[in-house]
Amino acid sequence: MEVEIIDDTHQRFNGVNYRRNKRGWYQTPFTALQRDVWEFHNGAIPKGYEIHHIDGDKSNNQIENLQCVTRKAHRRLHVELDRAKGLIASPPKKYFICPKCGKEFSSVRDDQKLCPACRAKPKPEHVIKPFRPRRFRTCIVCGKPFKLTPLKRRNDYKTCSPECHEKAQRRIIEKICPVCGKPFRGHHSWQKTCSPECGRKLSGNSPRPQKVERVVSVCLWCGKEFEHLITQHPKFCSRACADTFRALTQRKDIKANQELRVCAQCGKPFLASKSTAKIFCSKECRDESRKRACAICGKIFLPRNSKQKTCSPECGRKLSSKKLPQTKRAPAGEPFWLSS
Repeated sequence: MEVEIIDDTHQRFNGVNYRRNKRGWYQTPFTALQRDVWEFHNGAIPKGYEIHHIDGDKSNNQIENLQCVTRKAHRRLHVELDRAKGLIASPPKKYFICPKCGKEFSSVRDDQKLCPACRAKPKPEHVIKPFRPRRFRTCIVCGKPFKLTPLKRRNDYKTCSPECHEKAQRRIIEKICPVCGKPFRGHHSWQKTCSPECGRKLSGNSPRPQKVERVVSVCLWCGKEFEHLITQHPKFCSRACADTFRALTQRKDIKANQELRVCAQCGKPFLASKSTAKIFCSKECRDESRKRACAICGKIFLPRNSKQKTCSPECGRKLSSKKLPQTKRAPAGEPFWLSS
């Protein structure tokens, strides 16, 4: 099937009209004419290939004038066609003499030194280095020879395996104590004596002191008694008491809206904001001040509110039964408001 030429801007192929665009190709909104003609006669176009007009005329879309080439070859063909038409000026050729073979050759580049025949010579093969055998070393624990890998080619690798390394670290050495003369088995190379007592005698140090006596003192802040060593001289029973004492007596960075108050229950000083009416230093002191005795059994308890007077519901029922007055019941048939 040939391409039918309708006019200068329209062509028809296989019942489809193609219009010429600004670049000179005939196409529809979806495909080009030269591609449809090639696929109709030769099948699908491979990926990366393009259709080339042999004579360079884009209006000649007959199958004899089309060629399927790669994208790179397509660009090269168009450069040759433009150079033949005089659209592209070819660079002037320069002539050189090859320093190897002495032949004259032409090239466009100025930095070309060898002719194409000498440049195409294969390079010499890579020289293979001789094989170096691995170094061997004897294990200091089991006595077996072992190979040294590139990571182990150092002087600190003296064992063949992690198990032998652990045995070397914990190896038992038989020695004689220089103080008492008894034989002993040491786990370290620097161990010289059989016991700490012999070690202190060898070094000339005094024997280890016995347990120090403990004494009782009174805390300056909370007043509690606490034990400590006789060699120590603490003033507070805990770090909390010491920090509180220093915060209230030695600190100078107290905020402007704070003031020092005395607890109404325990008498300790504490810091409180000036905008609050806080009179207790802690929740325990506040609960201690609220405790009262039960009105029935006399047991001390912490009431939930200011109106609670008994410690339990049983005592509450007993107290309510005492306070309720005894009322007379109205006789049958008589209204209750008439009863006196």
